[in-house]
Amino acid sequence: MVEINLGGVSKLLLTIVYSSSNCGYLQEFENPFLDFQTKYIHSIILGDFNADMLVHTYDSVQLKNFIASSNMYFVPLII
Repeated sequence: MVEINLGGVSKLLLTIVYSSSNCGYLQEFENPFLDFQTKYIHSIILGDFNADMLVHTYDSVQLKNFIASSNMYFVPLII
């Protein structure tokens, strides 16, 4: 997680994540992120959670709940 200062007008929390398949430790990322996120108007998470968002699995449900609870939006990568 890094803070990016946007010319003194605003700050952005930028987070880059990689999670190995079926690791089950989303909570260890989620709690610190939510603590930091309260200090920022804008926040972006980039990376790979290794969760297939097109199927109903434990990982995809957890990630969808995290996205909804933090008032963020999921932008899928379409290839």
